[in-house]
Amino acid sequence: MVGINASANSYILSNLRQINSDIATTQARIGTGRKVNSSSDNAIAWKTAQTIKSDQSAQEKLSTGIAQVKGRADAATAAIDTAITLAGKIKELADGVVAADPGTGNYGTVTAKVAALHTQIASVLSAAGFDGKNFLTDTAAAQAVTIGINSGVAATVSVTTVDVEAGAATTFSGIAAISDTATAATLSTAADTFIASVTAYQGTLATFSESLAIQQDFQSALSGIRSAALSSLLDADLTEESAKITALQTQQQLAYQALAITNSSAQNVLRLFQ
Repeated sequence: MVGINASANSYILSNLRQINSDIATTQARIGTGRKVNSSSDNAIAWKTAQTIKSDQSAQEKLSTGIAQVKGRADAATAAIDTAITLAGKIKELADGVVAADPGTGNYGTVTAKVAALHTQIASVLSAAGFDGKNFLTDTAAAQAVTIGINSGVAATVSVTTVDVEAGAATTFSGIAAISDTATAATLSTAADTFIASVTAYQGTLATFSESLAIQQDFQSALSGIRSAALSSLLDADLTEESAKITALQTQQQLAYQALAITNSSAQNVLRLFQ
């Protein structure tokens, strides 16, 4: 009988140790919000999660670069809108002189207005910088941005910038003043040339920006997929874990009670031999 009780105690203690271990594991999951906190919890899930995290880190760098270059293109596009409006006003003034010659005494007023508008164009173009780069004033060059890595090779898209500020200076600098309808006509043509050239460049920048926006949407979707995968691999179901710990605590109490009963029974048997 005593041997049976000893065997029962051993069985109960073994179960109790397992229950206590399960309680500690469940409490850790509730405390951290994760079911996998290290490779010892689930080696495969942990390794997969680390790979996903590495991919996320690389993706964040790509997304930052895309946002940076897209911002530069968008700033340039907005500045060109304003520059076109100002150049249009210059053309209106020039065409007004051609259509109805205001006379020598009024040329100076028109010239001053044109000069002020030209100054505004230069100011707008120079203010179009974004994060240290200006796609309207920097020396013409291909501006590339990495949008992905394929088998270790960077996939890029690019746009060739144009020094619009220098172009504007060249276009209008030859017309120092309106002195007659002929110079006014020349200025009107110069304004047309400037508007046509920057409109074409604006279209290029807009197309480039749209392509980057598509990449941003893709990167956002990819980030959501990776985050969901990480959550599935690592995150604990707190509702499930809370219910589990309640059940384990009940089992723990029953195990202690069973242990007390077997100990009491053993003592009662021993009294028979006293």
